[in-house]
Amino acid sequence: MERSTRPENLSSFKTDALVALLDRHGIPERQRVNTLEKATGISYGAARRRMTGETGLEVAEVVKLAAFFKEPLFPLLGALVDDAGHPATVCIGGMQIPCCIWPGPSSSESPRLGLFVAYRGESDHWIVVPSTEAGDRATNEVRRIVYEASSLPHIAIVSRDAAFCSAAVQALRARGLDPTVHQGAQDLHHAMQTTNFDGFVLDEAALPTELRAVLDEVRSRGVATPIIVLTTPSEADSEQERALAAVVSNYHVQLYDKPPRMLHLCSALELGLRTAARGQS
Repeated sequence: MERSTRPENLSSFKTDALVALLDRHGIPERQRVNTLEKATGISYGAARRRMTGETGLEVAEVVKLAAFFKEPLFPLLGALVDDAGHPATVCIGGMQIPCCIWPGPSSSESPRLGLFVAYRGESDHWIVVPSTEAGDRATNEVRRIVYEASSLPHIAIVSRDAAFCSAAVQALRARGLDPTVHQGAQDLHHAMQTTNFDGFVLDEAALPTELRAVLDEVRSRGVATPIIVLTTPSEADSEQERALAAVVSNYHVQLYDKPPRMLHLCSALELGLRTAARGQS
């Protein structure tokens, strides 16, 4: 009886952990399968089987999930896969990189010599080194190694100006950011259900009546998230000026006249991202 219930209990545990992940990010129940499909790149049917516990998540899928939701990788591996691997540190080129490994047999017992080998350091923690640097240590092969690379900051651009969007995407990508273009408030709202954006560039012309509603939603998710609002230069209009002053005061945004200089736009976002990161540390 114990053998027949263990896999079921394990499957239920993994499914609960996956549901908890999606709940943490506010994914409604009706969108969970679609979100899992989008985040991992697997088919809808495969995503449904993961959600029901019929099949488990693969390591590569958990890596994609962690990057998609910007969650620490290693706790997710432990929660979502049956064989979570072992915590380790890769020592290469003077760097020490936290990772997770799946050790193989002892190197002395295996005819193969892989690129990396691992040995046990203090407190039973695995140390991974290139096989050429192992020396006389007793080592094990490394069957799989996963390390957590920092993901690129996601920037949402809301504008219907094709020329500006093309230039902004090119400039932001060149600065190591990950921009996506959205046509209006509804498009952005849907994107925010599955993506945590780190910064926003909002063209006032694309949000003629929804700007404050969009800013309310953005600020409800992050009080320090950098927001740039693009405005159209016009003759002095005291009512418009007062409205924009209220937006700046209430939502802590930066205003830029169109067309903005891309250098200024990129620099403002990078400064805002650094400020937000310091506030979280």
